[in-house]
Amino acid sequence: MGTIRDYLALVRFPNLFTIPSNIMVGFSQVVLFPEARIENLLLLTITSILLYMVGIIINDYRDLELDRKERPDRPLPSGRISRQSALAFAFIATILAIILVTFVSISSVLLALILLITIVAYDCWLKNNILGYFTIALARVFNVVLGCSPGIIILISNQNDLAKISVILVSTFLYVTAISYMSRIEVGPSPKKSNFQISVVLLSLIPAILTFFTLIGYFKWDLFLFLVIFIGMLIGSLVRKYGSSDPKVIRKIVRNLVLSIIILDSAFMGGTLGFAYGLSLLVLLIPAVILSRRFYVT
Repeated sequence: MGTIRDYLALVRFPNLFTIPSNIMVGFSQVVLFPEARIENLLLLTITSILLYMVGIIINDYRDLELDRKERPDRPLPSGRISRQSALAFAFIATILAIILVTFVSISSVLLALILLITIVAYDCWLKNNILGYFTIALARVFNVVLGCSPGIIILISNQNDLAKISVILVSTFLYVTAISYMSRIEVGPSPKKSNFQISVVLLSLIPAILTFFTLIGYFKWDLFLFLVIFIGMLIGSLVRKYGSSDPKVIRKIVRNLVLSIIILDSAFMGGTLGFAYGLSLLVLLIPAVILSRRFYVT
């Protein structure tokens, strides 16, 4: 059956801390609406975490033969958790997620189902072709949208609010796509040089986009305080990669980029609600970094 630690390793425990930050960023866009109740935020966060775990488990189930060669110490290829137990865990998590989200709103249920379909499509059919780069990024976009789902009808009816959430979603999409291109350098026959170049271009676009929309008044200036941290992380990671094709180095860079989703979300939060809110979200980075030293992150 496996131990608790085995299951935490299976679902990539440190990654889970990047999920609440997505939901909170989405929720911050509708926080002034009557539908933005704290219990809805809690339900959406739990739903999102459960669906993320489902995606990770299906991913490992589908990659079992490959992982037996490349990552034999992972819970499934090592046999510490059986395939039947992993699928049972994923099934229970899926049912629980759907039940919980029904207590929020109809729009939340629809978005949770769209997110689930996107995750399954990536894991089962799209992961190993070019669409995989964009599908996994789209899943993160839907995760943010799930956060604002309680008030999404009101949100999209306001031009300024719609523009702001669009900037957040585009930036999220670009960032996760960049991580996907970078992560393919670690495994498989991907064109490593072009993947790195595409990642650099996509990563460079994000600070430019956020700076522009802050200057024209869509975000608070507090965003820049977190954007500086984000840019520093990017520069540090890219400099570390330059001239190295060592899979271990790439793995550490991908880990840093994944965990830095929290920093990017803190910039969104600071730009929307102010410095204190962005800082409170950045706190999620502390347990994520500590746990990433003990659990696999990708």
